[in-house]
Amino acid sequence: MRKLLVMGLLSTSLLAQAVAPKVGLFVYDSEKTFIKQLAMSGSVDIDHLTEDGYEIYAPAGIEKFLDENGLSYTSLDAQFNEKDFANYPTHAQITKKLKDLT
Repeated sequence: MRKLLVMGLLSTSLLAQAVAPKVGLFVYDSEKTFIKQLAMSGSVDIDHLTEDGYEIYAPAGIEKFLDENGLSYTSLDAQFNEKDFANYPTHAQITKKLKDLT
């Protein structure tokens, strides 16, 4: 019975993560001070490391953590409206394509 309850809670948690809105941000963290903490959270995808920082894809609300830790960031959604990024797929598009392949 306990195993069934744990499985139910786990399923609910995974479902909630799957439908939670995600945000794409570029985090200015040239020293990579918080990258390990973000990666270990299990809910943040890290991509495109540069000397200035890195992209993250995380549940909405991650901005509060970044603000509380003094990290500057910019929304990737705003960048995708620029002409230079017109043909660059979003994280959601890439994720969908990968899921469709499996």
